[in-house]
Amino acid sequence: MTDQIKIKGLSIVDQRPNKAGNTIIAFFDCEARGMLLRQCALMRTAKGGLSASPPRVELSSRRCNGVWFMDCALSHAVMDAARTVYIAMGGTMAEWIKHEDWRALPDGVDGEDDSSGLRRVLGADAINETLAQAGI
Repeated sequence: MTDQIKIKGLSIVDQRPNKAGNTIIAFFDCEARGMLLRQCALMRTAKGGLSASPPRVELSSRRCNGVWFMDCALSHAVMDAARTVYIAMGGTMAEWIKHEDWRALPDGVDGEDDSSGLRRVLGADAINETLAQAGI
């Protein structure tokens, strides 16, 4: 679907995180499914991911999103296209882990038993004693 998204312009910005912890790293215009969306935002989320936000509009003396992405695939394609342009323009805050790679174990970590993650986080000695006491 990314080939159906065209980024028409992108401006890298330096902003502070909002109250939710999200940081806008770029504003961009894009063409998607026959619509031109101006002033979308590429955001670094509080959890370290990336998100594309549709343009905000003034409604009754408050700013809110007047357009919503109802299709998750479209939202992801817009974010991915904006991320590609952002990186090409020298943006540095676009690192992210692809969904299919998030479960990959680091080199040298054996993921064969259910306790391996716990052992990595808390330390093998303490976990071995606890697991032995629990009979696991």
